[in-house]
Amino acid sequence: MEIDTRHSELWAKLLDLRSFHRSVYVLLAIDAFLQPAVEVLSCLPSEQRAILERETKENALSFRHGFIESGGFDAVVRFFSGADDNMGMSQSMTRMGNAVALRILKCCLFSNSHLARQSKGSSSNLLDEAGSRLLQSLSNAEGLLRSLTAMVVGDSGISTSTISDILKFLQLLFRTPSTAQSFVSLPDGMAEKFLITLLLWEGGTDASRPSSSISAASKVRKNTHDLIRLTPILADHALPWLIRAID
Repeated sequence: MEIDTRHSELWAKLLDLRSFHRSVYVLLAIDAFLQPAVEVLSCLPSEQRAILERETKENALSFRHGFIESGGFDAVVRFFSGADDNMGMSQSMTRMGNAVALRILKCCLFSNSHLARQSKGSSSNLLDEAGSRLLQSLSNAEGLLRSLTAMVVGDSGISTSTISDILKFLQLLFRTPSTAQSFVSLPDGMAEKFLITLLLWEGGTDASRPSSSISAASKVRKNTHDLIRLTPILADHALPWLIRAID
């Protein structure tokens, strides 16, 4: 995807690891434009609410298109891929930045309308044209893989909703066998630690809510199992890793 260099330079200034707090604020603003909270319109009369909801969703789609075309997606990938190296930040701030960056990347790949269908129970993983082009543009995903695994391995307080986003993202990336190979070859046994952590997952920040933590933890374990089942190279490695962890 060809990006105007002026746009690329602007995004580099807006999303700069050296100004992490400001960059997270920018990410939060982008997330709000991509996934506007139409729920705030619920107090309006039904006819007016319907009009404004439609306009808001159309504006979100237009913003997504412009954001992608201006190089915003690539800038968030670069920021996210390097966030784990920013040792000066607290874990809570890093966690917030990673979570919002991941939401943005997911929305760019799937579009807000597709995510809305998923929230209503649809399990489709089909990308639209823009999402397919973005996925193909991720030719070197090693930095992205490192950040995704580090979010789980290095943060025991990660939420199950963020883990679900990570697993969904990996499922997309692993459509390319070479990316799955890069994952299992990550240094320091990161892939092994990642899968074992999630296969034995009992809950993160959600554990403070007992009524939902059990089902949420079960869903994480099932989704991890499904990711392994659908990715042959993971299936080859997962059993020996799990046996070693249990021993």
